[in-house]
Order: sequence, then structure tokens, then C-alpha cells
Amino acid sequence: MAAPNIEGTSNPGSILVGGTNSVPAQVQAYTTVNAPIVTVGGVYWDSTLGNLMVGNVGGTWVKVITSA
Repeated sequence: MAAPNIEGTSNPGSILVGGTNSVPAQVQAYTTVNAPIVTVGGVYWDSTLGNLMVGNVGGTWVKVITSA
């Protein structure tokens, strides 16, 4: 699997899924202030922080990938 291609705030990024016929899986981008309601396993790109966020069982968003 290819490494995530997350490039700053103008591109919410794509993670390639599959083998030779890989397709990008799109992640919705939000600012920190406008982040969606936390759902366990939910994912969004935080364009303010430059991080991929995942919904935690504790009801918070957790940073999983940080842009370079």
C-alpha cells in the first residue's frame, strides 16, 4: 500500500486503496472550529492543524497523521 499523500490545507489528501487499480479514498476537510460531531471511527482532515483526525471512544478527535 502506498503511503498517504497529504499535502497541506488545499488538498484534504488521498490514501490509495487497492493493488494495481488503486483509487484514492477521499477524506472530507474541515477547520478545527467547524469539525464534525465526534463519531467513533469517524475521520476528517483538520485543515487548521494539518492533521488527519479519527473519532475516539472517549468522544474526542485524535490526531493520527500530521502533514510535513
